[in-house]
Amino acid sequence: MAKLPLKDPFRLYRQLEDGEQFCIFGDPAEGRDFCAAAVVSKRHGDFPLIYNNRTESSQFGYDIHKIAKYIHRKTDLWPMVAIERNVGAATIFVLQELNYPRMFRMPVFDSATHKETTKIGWLTTRATRSKMLNDFAMALRQGQAMVYDQEAIEQMLAFVYKLGRGQIEAGKKDDLVIAHSGAWQLYLLVPTLSDADEDIDWEEERRKWRFK
Repeated sequence: MAKLPLKDPFRLYRQLEDGEQFCIFGDPAEGRDFCAAAVVSKRHGDFPLIYNNRTESSQFGYDIHKIAKYIHRKTDLWPMVAIERNVGAATIFVLQELNYPRMFRMPVFDSATHKETTKIGWLTTRATRSKMLNDFAMALRQGQAMVYDQEAIEQMLAFVYKLGRGQIEAGKKDDLVIAHSGAWQLYLLVPTLSDADEDIDWEEERRKWRFK
């Protein structure tokens, strides 16, 4: 295992490569419950850096920014960051105040105006949650995704489906499951960068992913 450049609750499992593109999905918590973030590599489909800590949503924003700065220092690329929006307003606010350059914007349908808009962050609904969990479960079964973190693996093993809905066993946490599943959606969705397409039209690329 690589020597950790960051103290717990940051867990690094391998060295990051120059020019390697990453995405971060952050799952904030209400109050001072456990927040979790998973970092996925667009190059390898693995999760080399994990964050898990009992902290406030606003502090989580500063910790996500710290992770992103570390990745930029190692790879010379800013990772795409998506924050779960349902309880993540404070986390998103902090990242905006810090002028973070690559915040994920999710296409959403406004039923009042009957128009599609984009909003910063990831909105978890019944449909998006189901897709997140199902896509990630398939990627694990097919060997496309590689998870190193033992606590994350234990949470995944405790995850069961009841009445068609994925949920954790009673008394156990699922924050790392959600963070990994969300990060995998970014792996599937965010285009791969090259020297020639730094100015890619991100909004156009995301039109194929619409959740209503």
